[in-house]
Amino acid sequence: MKTTLTALPEPDAVTVRFEFEPEPDDRTEIPGETMIGRTAVFRLPAEFDLTATHPDILALAVLLSCRPWTGPRLVLDRPVSPRFAAAVDEHLGIALEPVDPDLAPRARPDGPRPGLAYSGGVDSVAAAALLPGEPRLYYLDRTLSEDGRAAIDKTAAHRSCDDIEQRGLSVRRVPSDVEYLRRPTGAPVNLPTDLGFALPAVLCADLDGLDALVTGILASSVFGLNASRFTAPGPGGELSRWREVTAAASLPFQPVTAGLSEAATSLIADRAWDGRVLAQSCHIGGAGTPCYACRNCYRKTIVEAALTGDWPEPERVETLLRNGQALADLTAVPIPLECSLVFAMSRYDGDDPLLRLLRERVSRDGLDADWMTSHYGPALDLLDDRYRDAVAERISRHVEPMTEAQVSAVESWDLTGERAFRTTWRESDAFIERLTATGPVVGKRRGVKGDFRPYRLGPKTGRGGAECRRNDWSPLEPAALGELEPRLTASVVVPAYGGQEKLDLVLAALAEQSYPSELTEVVVVDDRSEPPLRLPELRPASTRIVRTDGAAWGAANAVAVGAAASDGEVIVRLDADTVPYRRHLESHMRWHHLADNLFILGHKRFVEYEAGALTPERVGSEVAADRAEGLFDPATAQEAKNVKFLASTKRLRTAHWSRLHSVMEGITVSTDRSLFTAAGGMDPDMVRGQDVEFAYRVGLAGGVFIPDDGASAWHLGIPEGWRNPGNGKRVRKALNGQRIPESIHRDGGRGRSWAVPLVDVVVDVEDASYEEVMDAVMPLLDGFCRDIRVTLVGGWSGPSLGREPTLDHPRLDLKLVHETLRADPRVRFTTWEYRRADPSVPWRLVLSPRFPTTPYTIESLLEIADREQAGLVVARHEKERIRLERRSMFARAVWLGAKSNDIDKTVERLSKAVRFPAPPSMVLGPDTPRPASRGVWRAREALLELADPAKARADQLAWHARFSPTWWLARVRRRLRRVLTARRS
Repeated sequence: MKTTLTALPEPDAVTVRFEFEPEPDDRTEIPGETMIGRTAVFRLPAEFDLTATHPDILALAVLLSCRPWTGPRLVLDRPVSPRFAAAVDEHLGIALEPVDPDLAPRARPDGPRPGLAYSGGVDSVAAAALLPGEPRLYYLDRTLSEDGRAAIDKTAAHRSCDDIEQRGLSVRRVPSDVEYLRRPTGAPVNLPTDLGFALPAVLCADLDGLDALVTGILASSVFGLNASRFTAPGPGGELSRWREVTAAASLPFQPVTAGLSEAATSLIADRAWDGRVLAQSCHIGGAGTPCYACRNCYRKTIVEAALTGDWPEPERVETLLRNGQALADLTAVPIPLECSLVFAMSRYDGDDPLLRLLRERVSRDGLDADWMTSHYGPALDLLDDRYRDAVAERISRHVEPMTEAQVSAVESWDLTGERAFRTTWRESDAFIERLTATGPVVGKRRGVKGDFRPYRLGPKTGRGGAECRRNDWSPLEPAALGELEPRLTASVVVPAYGGQEKLDLVLAALAEQSYPSELTEVVVVDDRSEPPLRLPELRPASTRIVRTDGAAWGAANAVAVGAAASDGEVIVRLDADTVPYRRHLESHMRWHHLADNLFILGHKRFVEYEAGALTPERVGSEVAADRAEGLFDPATAQEAKNVKFLASTKRLRTAHWSRLHSVMEGITVSTDRSLFTAAGGMDPDMVRGQDVEFAYRVGLAGGVFIPDDGASAWHLGIPEGWRNPGNGKRVRKALNGQRIPESIHRDGGRGRSWAVPLVDVVVDVEDASYEEVMDAVMPLLDGFCRDIRVTLVGGWSGPSLGREPTLDHPRLDLKLVHETLRADPRVRFTTWEYRRADPSVPWRLVLSPRFPTTPYTIESLLEIADREQAGLVVARHEKERIRLERRSMFARAVWLGAKSNDIDKTVERLSKAVRFPAPPSMVLGPDTPRPASRGVWRAREALLELADPAKARADQLAWHARFSPTWWLARVRRRLRRVLTARRS
């Protein structure tokens, strides 16, 4: 990126213009953002002098404006100091040019004299009250767009600036159009520290002698509570990197509100200024008149009500919770800033039905959120010596410091382990249905939206996902055994029921693993054994036993309990009768150091075991000496049942995605915690076949399956299912067939429904006629693929309470659709299309209500997708289209950072996308033959030719071979002719 800065003096201001010239290595289009502008203008005070401003400060302002799109280098129109260039290169990976080796770094002025990015919201008003010394406030006065429309209403912010100036603080208002560099507009630059809003303060740093930069960033952003799990900011995080960069410019970032929550800043903003400064986080409504229909309004209003006890009236609650932005948040998993709602609703004991519904939605047993009204003291360590003590003293004037118990509560805050994902999903689902059943959504109705965000309830790892085409993991190159530089923590979860002797052997082997013990913890889950299990003397240093509560039983429930009780970044599942070799854990972990969406399948062999054949001491010594293979005779061991499948699929690199989960038999497994959570964890209801069912959901969450046999393990005993294969198959057919749509155990019987359907069909019927909806939906419900669930999105009204028109009803078409289909258990009606796909359903079909389907439509689409292993199949008919989307590929695309504007391209890169005009077999027309006729078969052959002509020809020959006597006679004649020719010769 090349940049040029110019200054144009005016009578009462200086207009500074940033001009950007992208280079080939720049990324002007990134997921969710596009750089559409090439200039940014700032109207600065008349006394501002561009030539007198240190180049490092100007370079910092340029970085804050264009960093998301900047490639490996940023070319400036003036040289910077070596210190600043080195910091940007090290922490942001951008090489600044030119660099003047003789230019001294900017000297930090005497202070404290901080510059605060001021917006007039609650958090920045509170931050202003905490600043020592001679603070200066800077308001980014966002200008109108070219069409004269503003993205926000600035009257509230201007009123807040006036109010705080009357209280003795100076506010510089800097008009700028920097937000129009990007699409979508509305914020200068997406940075987690909100430093983009501090651009005026950065530009005026030398003019006003600033020694620090301040924003109103809260604990929720600094410590990961936005992601529902406390995580201390690490050295490689975005916050830490920008702190280093700003410090190199002698303008260090000071997050004075980093130890405060929304509740605490609300208290400070009110107490510090005696209510005389307008603090309004809503920038859509006017001054003192919030819109009550945005996400800031609903959350801030509820938090404020929890603090004052003055809860809004029912009419206001209706506006707060039924608006589009609030509903989008409240139906997400997790809810953004869920900690604020947990705190607020724990204080509500009224009778408002919507607030009670919200309280039920966010209730978390055992979680104490009262810490939100106090200050988290360890956050002061993020401030330097000039500010730490003074800020702490000012905070203590208004809110109390957290007690030790409260510090422990916030540091253990983790909504990811509190409940299994599947439970959270059901809660969100039920919340939507119950909320929309009692009234309409305020504002614009949301239609069908293709958003397949995986549910990474934990913080992002920084490693990112592996971009593997389908399941071809060959591009990944893990470290060789013995050469790994370990840095990830591992939690080995061992579910156990009885079998103390074998457990002792397993723990003895785990105590001698090559993976560092300081990075390993072992959680033994006692599934209510009698007598209770105990820990032997020979065990890993960090080993503990947790006991299930008896609400459920079995290995799946035990693993779920153990995962919730553990803290490691990677979860390793190890049976209580599996003795691992010395490098078994290291062999797993070397893969997880590469990416965070890998599902590692370890190797083990099965042997007959007699009680007393081994002692913990012998196992420990043999494993420590790397001689575990000699504990048993490999010639007498049995391999897992998946060996042939692994060999036939090149170690799963060429395996069909619908069969990947079938390898989950007789192996050890490990997965990153974020992938474990995204897949929903183990299902406690599964008492047999739980590993296969879990693996299926891992695949749908975007996981890459990798078999690893770098170090094996011994399984002590032959599995029960191998000894009784008949009943084992019957049990798996019942359990897995109900939950795995692509299972071999699911029969193709028509006329029944399953807990998890094969295809979710979503149709926005709001503006369609009754006849159009029937033509689109009924053939699917009556079709050859009946394993579907249909969601109809529209403005469904509640039951009629009085006399109303019948034939002239204004919404007659919707009422007729509802009456026709309401009794079918496969059909759901909603006024709000969920922003996410059902995580357990492999296929999602987005259907236009004006696309006339046939009974063969879904079957044909599935056949194309299955045969081509395509993640997306799109068929067009006139102006309408139908989309079949494979969840696993869309989930992986989002895992890699794809957004709605480029997700189709990413899916095509990861698998394949097939697009074609819909043939007669998929579109109902006047000449469409009967579904059971041979003409439909011919039409389906034509459809197949669109994707694979060779395969279509093979299918045609197969049909002839099965049904055509003429074809058989011709073949016999050819063979006889060859025989006679051979004899003559």
